[in-house]
Amino acid sequence: MANTEVPPLELALQKARSRPDFLDLCDSRFHQNGFKPPFSIIQNAFEAYREQSSYQPESLGREATRARIAEFYGELGFPVSPADVLLTAGSSESYDRLFRLFCQPEGLIALPRPGYPLFEHLVEGNQRHFVFYDLDFSNDWQIDPDSLNRIKKADLIVLISPNNPTGVCLNETSLGHVRAFCRRTGASWISDEVFDLFVPPGQTLLRPGVVLQELPGFTINGISKRFACPEWKLSWIVISGPEKIRSERSERLEFANDLYLSATSFSQFLGARLFDELSGFQAEMVGVVQENRSTLTAWVTQQPKVAAHCHLGGIYVPLRVAKENEDDEQFSIFALEQEKLLVHPGYYYEFPQKELWIVVSLLKQPADFQAGLTRLQRLIESPARF
Repeated sequence: MANTEVPPLELALQKARSRPDFLDLCDSRFHQNGFKPPFSIIQNAFEAYREQSSYQPESLGREATRARIAEFYGELGFPVSPADVLLTAGSSESYDRLFRLFCQPEGLIALPRPGYPLFEHLVEGNQRHFVFYDLDFSNDWQIDPDSLNRIKKADLIVLISPNNPTGVCLNETSLGHVRAFCRRTGASWISDEVFDLFVPPGQTLLRPGVVLQELPGFTINGISKRFACPEWKLSWIVISGPEKIRSERSERLEFANDLYLSATSFSQFLGARLFDELSGFQAEMVGVVQENRSTLTAWVTQQPKVAAHCHLGGIYVPLRVAKENEDDEQFSIFALEQEKLLVHPGYYYEFPQKELWIVVSLLKQPADFQAGLTRLQRLIESPARF
């Protein structure tokens, strides 16, 4: 008989959600946080699409959209040919293509830790295996080279920059460690850049497609985070490396893509237009994230029990909380019971369990974010737990 007992954290969440004062401080869903592209842009795109639509399936994806994506990268100093761009129906599908085609059945895929709790399941869903390398909190969450050196073989290494949830944008030193790792093991890199809109002010994202261009690799991005359009399901893969390898890999990916053609023709049509029509909307999102980041930075300086790197990128910030006989799941349950506040416990992301970690989202509207920090401060200062 299946175990129907509800886990304690889920039970506490169910009870808290029923309260009018419930506050989700880790919600990373753009629409639920008030970020929806103007409907007129979607509507106008659909009218234009309907006027000229005719079903012409292209294995790599719509040529005009791939050309616009290549142009986008060219504007960033990353030369890309449309022939090296492949369109898919979401970043998970992009990973699925790459894991299945470019990792041997007994091969290993190196994943960052801490990391979003998705990639292990994608690896296992493709009957592949994974191994973790570590991001170092003491070094602004840059790659720990010793953890890479302990990995003796791998077919792929996944880089997420800006990282989710740590926010780190990999620097030259970390990418140098990746270069050495790929040369030693023969691995290809995968650079997940879906949060590239949320880079710290004044900082330029170092893209492996530029820094590691001599090595075979792939860049993944899409419209879900960059344009707050997760429902339209469009992602892309950019193939990098020597020309011969790019050509061979493009053929393999094109064949696999042709089996399903899962990215809808309208999503592909829409994707090309979003690059030119949502700059103001994107600036609004970035502005809210930066305002919340500044608020959090000031708040952390007043919290002797909290440590965090608030100056990085992305939309999440992990907080390390000084504890006494406490774990992050217990703290998250306590937060729901006492303050009707949801924060993610660190074990979701493979944070060290010898420490108490919680994760908060910067996508909240500023007033809600400030209210969440006020509740969080009461929890941290509560003599009942600390």
